[in-house]
Amino acid sequence: MGFQHHDTPKRARIREDDKDKLEKLYDKEGFEAKRLSWTNAAIEAGIETEVSTDTVRTAAASRGLYKRIARQIQYKSDADCRAREAWARKELAKRPEPEDWHNVIFTDECHWGFGDKARQYIERKPPTDKDLKRVHGWGGIGWDFKSDLHLYDISSNSNGKMTQTYYLDNILKPFIYKLRQEGRYFVLEEDNDSGHGP
Repeated sequence: MGFQHHDTPKRARIREDDKDKLEKLYDKEGFEAKRLSWTNAAIEAGIETEVSTDTVRTAAASRGLYKRIARQIQYKSDADCRAREAWARKELAKRPEPEDWHNVIFTDECHWGFGDKARQYIERKPPTDKDLKRVHGWGGIGWDFKSDLHLYDISSNSNGKMTQTYYLDNILKPFIYKLRQEGRYFVLEEDNDSGHGP
């Protein structure tokens, strides 16, 4: 009796050009692509070979692509909350009546990320795990008033934080000029952000 040989089919592999497609998907489509499952990412990238999740994961890893838990942040500490409450009480003592606030304009920056609030695994290439992909905006509100929303991107730093020069030249001076042109009397309230000045 002779030796029997079983032809087991080889597991499908992802070719280098398909790995290129996968990498381009993540680079081009941003956060929406980064939160896809490995299998769905392969489909979206146009990889036609039927492969397992593990195969896609291994192919992605060969290009330095890994899934990591999306960064979670705490918005305000207890100390920040206490400081803000103390500030609010002090200001309320200065302006006890509702009409005392009619000329006050509050301004602030806001940063928006994309996606739902559940824990997510997203693709990130080392060392981009600290890269912030967000939309940055600034605006002002007051009694019967809201400013235009000013969207900005500060390319000179890695965290998108607004610089004092940018804030003064591109946001504050034009904003105040417009209010003065409209003949408004106003009190401008800002937070302690370092971009606002010394």
